[in-house]
Amino acid sequence: MFRVLGFDKKEHLFNYSKNKSRKFTEDKSTLHKFAREIISELFPGMSVYEEVTLPGSKRFGRKSLLYADFFIPDAMLVVETHGR
Repeated sequence: MFRVLGFDKKEHLFNYSKNKSRKFTEDKSTLHKFAREIISELFPGMSVYEEVTLPGSKRFGRKSLLYADFFIPDAMLVVETHGR
């Protein structure tokens, strides 16, 4: 967990680890599944979190939060796929 500046321009605690178990593998696009394979090959042994909630993304008028497809904290890397 660390502090980040959110989309709302406010400081938030980014607790990405709560997303570790959010892997809905049957509901993902082919591209998402392919990206997961590539990430596991490029970053062996590193923790990869999926569907991570982006801090400060809840806004008036928006129906839901924004999510990143993958987050690799040791590499400080977010990966987004558009497979649908």
